[in-house]
Amino acid sequence: MHTDSTTLRLIGRQLLRHPPRTARHLRWTLGMAALHVGLGATLRAAFSADDLLFPSWRRVEVKEPVFVLAAARSGTTFLHRLLALDDERFFTPSLYQTVLPSVSVARAAATLAKLDSRLGAPSARLLAKLEAQLFGGWSHIHPMGLAAPEEDEAIFVHTLVSPALYLLMPDFERLSRLSSPEELSAEAQDALMNFYRDCLRRLLSTAPGERTLLVKNVLSAGRVDALLETFPDLRVVSPLRHPYEAIPSLVSMFDSVWKAILPDTERVDHQAFARIAMDYYRRSFELEQRLPSDHFVRMRYDDLVREPEASVRDIYTRFGWHVSDDFASRLRSECERARDYKSEHHYRLEDYGLDRELIRRELAPVFERCGFDS
Repeated sequence: MHTDSTTLRLIGRQLLRHPPRTARHLRWTLGMAALHVGLGATLRAAFSADDLLFPSWRRVEVKEPVFVLAAARSGTTFLHRLLALDDERFFTPSLYQTVLPSVSVARAAATLAKLDSRLGAPSARLLAKLEAQLFGGWSHIHPMGLAAPEEDEAIFVHTLVSPALYLLMPDFERLSRLSSPEELSAEAQDALMNFYRDCLRRLLSTAPGERTLLVKNVLSAGRVDALLETFPDLRVVSPLRHPYEAIPSLVSMFDSVWKAILPDTERVDHQAFARIAMDYYRRSFELEQRLPSDHFVRMRYDDLVREPEASVRDIYTRFGWHVSDDFASRLRSECERARDYKSEHHYRLEDYGLDRELIRRELAPVFERCGFDS
């Protein structure tokens, strides 16, 4: 994990190279820097408490973790949350746990939640209002909550080796080049993945009994080599959506963020971002060729949306897992509720100057193997 001084130096250099064009942009940049420094200091203190109070986390091993890994906007969140309903089998980190992946923080949060419940849940109601303010802008695209299952990219944000930094601050070109472990030295790669694995071990140690780690992260398509080396026994579930739908959906999702930060969004390079999305598409698709057939399940996005219960049951069959009665009941109820969902997220390739032929050419193996219309 980078030190506070490292964070400030990187942010400072970027401010000199790319001066903020508006007061709003400057406030956002400084706010993100302060938040990163504050969370980093908090996490270091929490790690010290873990080692003092809960040293048994070091005996935890991450065995056959399950990764929901695919191109962004391919139904990964929906699938991840359906699988997470099987809490007798899986441990799934929530958003706050990925932001502060510490045993001490998780234990303290659980204790406070019980106390709050006994008092009539005043803190829970206040937290719900805060979440509405923080995440309301994405509620129609990607519903979020601090205690809801979420992808674990926040762990990598602590290291400053995360494309999420580029997505939140699109002028930060240098940070965008540090979005993959492949850009680092072998020593730095090892340090990065050891930090990631230890964070997951800390969180997994808070699970009751034996649980399989279930994580979802669309940005980890850029870390395929590092993931395979760190977790050679990992299993992957990967929905596949037509690139003409998934790529503009992703660009649209973050364009809403950029518009809030940079009013003159015409200077944001949507084509460059689309190329990053295509690279991740290609990497996640190629992963199937690198894993044993009993460790990888591919499904079509349309099948997942149309028959989610059948899609989940197919995953269990492919991996040789048993569907418990309790999970079956939860799964059925959630799938029935999801049938009434209507997306309010609208987008088109043309809205962002994206070229169909370019996508078709760049992702030719995906189109040819999957029989996608061009």
